[in-house]
Amino acid sequence: MAKELQYRRGTTAMLDNAVGAFAEVQVNVNTKELRVFDGETPGGFSLARKPDDTIEDLVVSTEPSRGPGAIWQAGPSTYVEAEETATDYDLITGQGVKLYLQRDAVGATALAGSGIEFTAKASVPATAKRDAAADLNRMLRDETTNVIMVPSGAMRLDAKVEYTQIRKDISIIGQGMRQSVFELHHLEEGFNLEVPLDARHQFTIEYKDFGAHRILAEPWAPSGALAELRYHTLRIARSKDAVMRRVIQTGNIGFGLSMFDGLNALIEECESGNAAALLSGTDGIHSAHGKNGKVLKCFVHDVGDDGISFGSYKIDPALGRFTTEDVFCQGNRLQDIKGSGVKLYGNVNGANVLYNFMRRCEQGAVQTRDVGNPETPAYDQHLRNVLIEGNIADECIGPEGTPTGFFFQRFQYDHNTNVIHENITIRRNKMRGCKTFFTSTANPATDIKRVSNITIDENEFIDADVAAQGGSHYGMLIRNISGYLKIRKNELRNIIGSGVLIDDVGTLNWTKLDVFEFSKNTLDGWNYFTGVNTAIGLRVSPSNLTVNISGNAIIRQNPDGLLANAISLPTINPNSIYQDNSVEGSVAIATSYRTTDPRTAATVPTAGTYIAGEHIRSTANTGPSGWQCRVSGTFGTLTGVTASGIVGERKITVNTLDTIQRGQRIAVTGLPGGSATILRIEGLVLIINVAVSSTFTDEVVSYSAPSIKALADFP
Repeated sequence: MAKELQYRRGTTAMLDNAVGAFAEVQVNVNTKELRVFDGETPGGFSLARKPDDTIEDLVVSTEPSRGPGAIWQAGPSTYVEAEETATDYDLITGQGVKLYLQRDAVGATALAGSGIEFTAKASVPATAKRDAAADLNRMLRDETTNVIMVPSGAMRLDAKVEYTQIRKDISIIGQGMRQSVFELHHLEEGFNLEVPLDARHQFTIEYKDFGAHRILAEPWAPSGALAELRYHTLRIARSKDAVMRRVIQTGNIGFGLSMFDGLNALIEECESGNAAALLSGTDGIHSAHGKNGKVLKCFVHDVGDDGISFGSYKIDPALGRFTTEDVFCQGNRLQDIKGSGVKLYGNVNGANVLYNFMRRCEQGAVQTRDVGNPETPAYDQHLRNVLIEGNIADECIGPEGTPTGFFFQRFQYDHNTNVIHENITIRRNKMRGCKTFFTSTANPATDIKRVSNITIDENEFIDADVAAQGGSHYGMLIRNISGYLKIRKNELRNIIGSGVLIDDVGTLNWTKLDVFEFSKNTLDGWNYFTGVNTAIGLRVSPSNLTVNISGNAIIRQNPDGLLANAISLPTINPNSIYQDNSVEGSVAIATSYRTTDPRTAATVPTAGTYIAGEHIRSTANTGPSGWQCRVSGTFGTLTGVTASGIVGERKITVNTLDTIQRGQRIAVTGLPGGSATILRIEGLVLIINVAVSSTFTDEVVSYSAPSIKALADFP
């Protein structure tokens, strides 16, 4: 017959007053705990009972009260039983027992759940799920709470979770982005936590491992003032080292995931999509006015505006003009986006858009643009130092009639301020089925917007979506550019309209390039538009531009289109280099040019710029065998050009450029020896190779002609 072993036992009150014998074990009949006694200590030492496996088990537990002060456990969390009349408890069991979470060193507080798994939400009425908004708002304001632990399951939020006076580090951490889920049954902010301005960048805010989904009773179709509210789903403001990691949001009516004025903010492995309506202002991820922000390995889909957006658009009275600086957007997947895949706007200094996959992004896989200027006085906008590398774009075609594709450089607003997009490098990207590769928009009514210093290297643009049609859908359309433009080692195949067009739309004279290099590119197949437009392989429109067009293959114009020139260079500078190009079709070059071999001429040169010591070989069979430049200079005539200069400065300011180009030799009173070489052009300022010897104002500028000497005659 089996024997039963029973320990001595007693109630909590009895055992608390006992000292027991040394090494004696007794059972607490109230709490089901074991007490180990040493013969000296009243109450002995408790050995906790087996804990509940999860917080959910504790929430549905039917065990009666163990008495105030009793210990309850659920997984790794420890609770202390509260008085029956307590109102500030953290959790209540299915039997109505009220519990306080035993706070550890980091101040963790557990949020009570509904006991309903998220997977069952469709079959469980929303009213059956616990409204956690009040508890969350209370915990955020509790100075002892730094971590809010969210259980698995679905909870509802009937009001916003918001605290704009965060003066502590705070984390909201769930059990997984699809395990701990909040259902937003309202139209305000979802989660909005802000560090106040006077504590800017002093505290850290963190969202991890939970989901937030707007549950709307009917399709979202706002109108009037409501349409402009655009409440965010998950937002963090003015935090240092802010983190959103493994969070998901859907059904956004404003920005899905939003960082404002963050320092070292990180959004990683998140998902944002399925906007409630495909409207402007429903970005998947939006980071405004931040420094060193990163968006890494996120999935954004089915939103009404941009997938991921970085930028600055206003002046803060306390901080001056915002500039977004040094941001990274890497390894993200962007799909079915009504706006652009990645947008950079307003004031940005330093951006890296690296190794992202963009599919069906209607306003361009990547877009740079200006913003409306609401401030008085209005401010200039500078977007600079951008690297776009290693991205893959697929089927980025946009609505009918819009020339968007991979890169869309956009000047949209008509306001009287400078907007400059400069120092942009686009390299090693792959595009398939997109409408265009690079498109610049024309200036809207003003000439103070421009792009400058663009490098486009080693990209692959294959099989434009011919079904999109449109003669303006170029491989590349680049406008309003100054500084340098370098297009090298790219492959463009099967283009809807013209291959590459360098256009000069603005009327200000500085809208000219100093350097244009187009080398070792392949344009294979263009002019697939079936309309009336006549497409060209390569066209350079700005007048008197010095170009280097070398080593390119421009072949296979669509024979079903209206035939046009493979290359059209209407008015390039005579110092331009054109050589080693393989071309199918006609080449139209309106002026003379040179190669890197010795220059040639049939008669003594009378046009172009020549450098002292340079030889010109004669192509005639009689007369001089060639010529040598003895004094550097430029042939030609300038009309109506005057200049002013200050002694000691290596620059002069002219009233107009006329036909002036970088590298030319000009003459004006006040220069050493009366002449100088132009090294660079910045607007109407000419950077020259010598310092002004005496101050002058409104002096006439002319070309300084070279001295050419004939060599010996042919024998």
